[in-house]
Amino acid sequence: MEQDPETEIRCELLTFTNGSQADAAEAVLAAADLLKQANGVVPAQPGTLLPDVVKRTQLSTTLTHGALVAPTPWGGQVPQVQEDRRITLLAQLVLISDEEYQLAREKGVDALLTRLRRRAVNPNDWQRPLD
Repeated sequence: MEQDPETEIRCELLTFTNGSQADAAEAVLAAADLLKQANGVVPAQPGTLLPDVVKRTQLSTTLTHGALVAPTPWGGQVPQVQEDRRITLLAQLVLISDEEYQLAREKGVDALLTRLRRRAVNPNDWQRPLD
């Protein structure tokens, strides 16, 4: 399917946390602000890393960075809503540690997610111990 150059592409961010709804909202707003300020240089799509995104918040967490991934509740493909001249996709913000960020930079976000699954790390635990 060929993309119409007039089609607007949007991204909606979501996150999951064992913390409060206010914490989740603060993290998502910080990620959205980082993406907006990047002016398209940092793509709002799964696989994108958001360095130091937590420093833009007042969150008390052991984590520092963010990664955008395909939303886990649906698995597989990134959900999309197609409307007339607009496509909206969903991306999940996962907060990650310095070590996890470095792994994702070197080997990709998929490699990081595989590692988290293998180690039975709950990415929704924003107070998880660091390795």
